[in-house]
Amino acid sequence: MHEAHVVGPQPDSPHYMLVAHDESTAQANDGKKASWIKDGEQPIRKKGPSWGIHQSDFICLTHRWLADASETLEYGKNHKGFWNGSLFLKQVGFHFTSK
Repeated sequence: MHEAHVVGPQPDSPHYMLVAHDESTAQANDGKKASWIKDGEQPIRKKGPSWGIHQSDFICLTHRWLADASETLEYGKNHKGFWNGSLFLKQVGFHFTSK
């Protein structure tokens, strides 16, 4: 007969914690589409989103929102480009690896 052993964290082993990643974006001209105009006139609208803001954050059950690991990127014309996997890995590496 085999005995079952419950193994818990060892004193020298690393401790792991679940951290969730949250992203949001806001774009210029993404507001309401209704407006007050005179009869027979057309509303003036932009052709499309020209720039926006991307917010990348981390949330932990024990530490809540990790404000120090938050990253904001302005994207679009004359800004820093767009958020991608390389920027995410750079964010994780900078804020969560041992220094």
